[in-house]
Amino acid sequence: MNNDIDNTATVIDPQSLTVIATVPMPADLVDAGYQPHDVVVDPTGPFAYVTLLGGETNDWVVQFNTRSFREVKRAAVGLDPHVSLTAANRYLYVPAQ
Repeated sequence: MNNDIDNTATVIDPQSLTVIATVPMPADLVDAGYQPHDVVVDPTGPFAYVTLLGGETNDWVVQFNTRSFREVKRAAVGLDPHVSLTAANRYLYVPAQ
């Protein structure tokens, strides 16, 4: 779950509904005015992807390790992006409005 006011993501155990961790978004993007929006977790891999919105020319997708909760990679994308995965392939889909 993303917390756009706190600029964090909360990781919740789906069985017990307890909070496992609260993950801060990258400080440089938060300082530039970006806020977390969508999140998707790859069920076959060790990554979660969070979109950050707030840009004038681009927004961001940030890849996090689901064990350490640390940023792995990021990519500039179109404005107002969303994220989706499919079992059909290993692609991350990022449609932007």
